[in-house]
Formats: sequence, C-alpha cells, structure tokens
Amino acid sequence: MEHDEQQMLMLPYYHGMLLSEDAEEFLLLDGDFLVRKTEEISDDGRVFFVLSVNVAGRVSHVVFCRHEAMAGMYTIEGNPDGFLTIEQFINNYLGTGTSIISGQSIFLRRPIERAGWEISRDAIRLERSGFVVFTPRPGKKIRVTVKEMSQTNTKKRIREFMNEVRILRQLNHRNIIRFHGVALQHEPLMMVIEEATALTDYLKTQRRCVRAKLNMCLGAAGGLSYIHSRGIVHSDIAAKNCYYSRNMVKISNFEMAFNGTEKAMHNIKNNQRKWLPPEALIERRFTSASDTWSYGVLCWHIFANGKEPYHQMTAREITGSILSGGGLRFSNETPPIFVNFVKQNVWNVTHSERYSMESVYEWLKQNIN
Repeated sequence: MEHDEQQMLMLPYYHGMLLSEDAEEFLLLDGDFLVRKTEEISDDGRVFFVLSVNVAGRVSHVVFCRHEAMAGMYTIEGNPDGFLTIEQFINNYLGTGTSIISGQSIFLRRPIERAGWEISRDAIRLERSGFVVFTPRPGKKIRVTVKEMSQTNTKKRIREFMNEVRILRQLNHRNIIRFHGVALQHEPLMMVIEEATALTDYLKTQRRCVRAKLNMCLGAAGGLSYIHSRGIVHSDIAAKNCYYSRNMVKISNFEMAFNGTEKAMHNIKNNQRKWLPPEALIERRFTSASDTWSYGVLCWHIFANGKEPYHQMTAREITGSILSGGGLRFSNETPPIFVNFVKQNVWNVTHSERYSMESVYEWLKQNIN
C-alpha cells in the first residue's frame, strides 16, 4: 500500500472504495463531504482519491491530482493551491466559508464519518483454531464468514460487490444471510457475514429426512418472499448462492439483485442457464416470477442431495428441456403433493400464471408445516 493510502486510513471521513451512488446517500446537506477512492486506476497503478461534496442539494465528485509543477502536491482542478496531503487540503477549507474552487460556491462544512457497516480490517482476524472472528466492539467476538473480493481492479466486479452490500443493508430476515459489514479501506475488499456453511456442501455431506428437506424449502420460500416484499428481485436464486446455518437455509449472493419489477439479462452463463425460466432464456428478461421458477429448481436440488440439475446436458439440451416443459424430475422420496404443486404453480411456463413467492410460502405453511 502506498504511503498516502496509509495516511488516508487515519481520516474518519475517508470511506475507501465507496462508490459514488453510495457516497450520495451520506451527503444530505449543503457542505456535507467525504473522501473516497475511485475504482479507476491509473496506468502506473496509482489509485485516485475523490472528494464528494453536497453543493446546494446536488453531489459533486472532485478528483484529487498530484501536480508535477507543485512538486507532487495535492490539488484539484480550478484550485491554484497545492497541499502536501489531502488532510491539509481539507483542513484549509473546512468551515472557513472559502470555496474549494475559484468562482464557484463549493464549501466544506461537515465531514461525514464512516457508517457502522463500514468496518476496519483490523476487526477481522483469523484465529489459531481456523475460525474467522469479527470484533464489532471491544470485548465482543463473533465467528463469521468472510467473502473476499478478488480482481478488485475490475470495475464491473467492484460494482457487483457493492450492489450486494447495498442490498444486504436493506434486509433483515432469518432466512437471509446476516450482513455484519464490509471493509472498503484497501484491497482486497472484504464482506463480513454470519458464520455459515455453503448449502451445496451441506447437501452433499449431510443426508436429511424428507421433513427436514421440506423445512429447508419452506425457509427458502420465506426468505425469498421477504425479498420480494421489499421490492427486490434476486435474479440468481440457486443452491450455490445459499448458505445453511442453525438449521436454516440462508439466501445470499445478491450481486445480480435489483430494486424494481423487471430487468433485461444480456449475458447468461452456462451454469446459470440451468436455473432460469423460459422468459429469461427467450426474451432475456427477469422478474420476481422468474425468481419463483428458480426457487423450484432450488427445491429440486435440495431433494436431489446436491446433485447438479441437468447433469451432463449441453446448453442447447438444457434450453430445449426447459422450453418444452419437460424439466426436472423430483426424486422418488419427494411428497407427490409437493411435486404437483411445484410443477403446476412454480414451473408454469407462463410467467404471469406462476404463484408469487408470498403465495408459495403460504401454501407451504398450510400444507407441509
């Protein structure tokens, strides 16, 4: 890490790799400001620091640069002065009533400190026992799972990672993975979630009775119904995107989730195709009804003890099977009433006739619980 980044970590208003849309949530009043690091990287590997400031109700993002004519000191475009550090720049203008750019009215009035969910890397530690521990406050330790983001210099990956953070911050449900926070100060970015086992691993190693599997399906339905009630579509429901903890399925991996009712899908990966409904494959669009279809595949996966759906089939064969309505066959142990319900109401090829996840959840509570 460069020396200037080390200095930045000491500033309470430095938010690390916070994206512009997230920064704007913090800056509510004229003169509110913070400093962050952009996902853009220079040709020589240096990162850019950005001053985000509320200017009369609109947020402006001003990039700091190191001016060679000023012996490498920090400045911004439209400001004739240079400073040894960004902290010196901020202190020179904070609360003075002097605009940071000549001829404009951009004032620094209130530094916005990091939120509780923006955690320090120092609070995450690997213990000798092999468990990862998070210390949210002195004297309190929690065993957790850490999701580390690789390839942080890829703009798309950073945005997907931060989209998941943004979504998880909105959710609180027993069947959704609990979000503790994210370390954004420097790479690799780390998301801290509750301690849990990957559902795919659990299904392959632990044989559960029919009742337990039905309860897993019930829990997943409850979590997904809650997600939809918040106006969010997951768009990547699959066993690989779930965890298992405290005898409950926990929905996770919200990188592709979105707020709204419908979204176009441009790039479909082969391993994702197995979980998708006809409208996603044909029309390249995804809705909450599409989540319902994917939920049905998740139920099949649970009763198949983690077996891969459409195993050893080509992408063309998988698509043909889904579009023809042939689909997947549940294992013999699956209760017929449940199989028929999924086939008729969850895997209905007409998306407008599929049950909502709220209706799925209510049916399951009445018929299997």
